Amino acid sequence: MQTGYERATGEWLLFTDADVRFAPDVVRRSVRLVNERALDHLTLFGDVDMEGFWEKVLITFFGLTFHVATDPYRVTDPDSWTYVGVGAFQLLKRSAYEAAGTHRRLAMEVVDDMKLGKIVKQAGFRSSVGLAQER
Repeated sequence: MQTGYERATGEWLLFTDADVRFAPDVVRRSVRLVNERALDHLTLFGDVDMEGFWEKVLITFFGLTFHVATDPYRVTDPDSWTYVGVGAFQLLKRSAYEAAGTHRRLAMEVVDDMKLGKIVKQAGFRSSVGLAQER
């Protein structure tokens, strides 16, 4: 991710996992959202393909636990300590990413996606959470 950032030239950076599929218009909708809400960081929850009973139970339990632990509704509040970073989709303004310390600051972090959301929020930038699914 650090190398990708170093080679990128745009104002916006999109970090995503290699095994994620998006709706064709998700990047367009995300850019419109960050512009409308004057955001520096947007992370998206996506659909998860689940097969079998136990996979559905475990992933649903994880999702519920994650939701309760992170309180994503409060991420946009600049006075709130809450933050979220989802490895599947993180769109960041280059200047916010650089000011927060880039992935160099996250070296050897196991949950670097969550920590990226944290350092951006702690650096005072506007962050939000959304859904990648189609409307």
